[in-house]
Amino acid sequence: MKRHLLGILALSIGLTASMAQAQSRVIDLNAIFDTGKSLIKSQQVASMSEEDELAVGKEVAAATLGAYPPIKDSGLQHRLNQIGAWVALHFAFERLIKDGKLTANPITGQVAAVSCGLFEGTAVLDLDYPEDSKAQADANFVLTGDGGIVEVQGTAEDKPFSEAQFMELLNLAKKGVGELAHLQRLAIGKA
Repeated sequence: MKRHLLGILALSIGLTASMAQAQSRVIDLNAIFDTGKSLIKSQQVASMSEEDELAVGKEVAAATLGAYPPIKDSGLQHRLNQIGAWVALHFAFERLIKDGKLTANPITGQVAAVSCGLFEGTAVLDLDYPEDSKAQADANFVLTGDGGIVEVQGTAEDKPFSEAQFMELLNLAKKGVGELAHLQRLAIGKA
């Protein structure tokens, strides 16, 4: 449970740092860390459900960033999350380097996840719910920006799919992650 809150805190810090960098504002990371530490140490956190933690995380992000509600298109929302999380992390580490807390950026590359599926016999990137619910197969791919495989999970829904169909899904996933990686680099000015 505390791990989830730490994740929410880390995400909030990263997003705050990213937005501050983009808006050329100075933020007090120590104050954010101190608030997070006091929340973690309090007994209130120990009794918090995961659902409550997620709600708090959304409220923190909204209050900190003036965030808008999630986008209705789940595929687009997922892509934006993939780009934003990596960009926020990059800028947070860059800020720590600038402040002398780190000597080098520990990010060694890019990573992103996409889903692909076979819908009506065609390979589709980021299935929406109606497609996903009727897909013959679906797979999740976690890949590096240069095409390396981190994780693959796939399921045939009705009957097995072929190796050729799997390769078609993998190639589509590589294309999707490549696009995400390009947008991540573009967002940090290194495209």
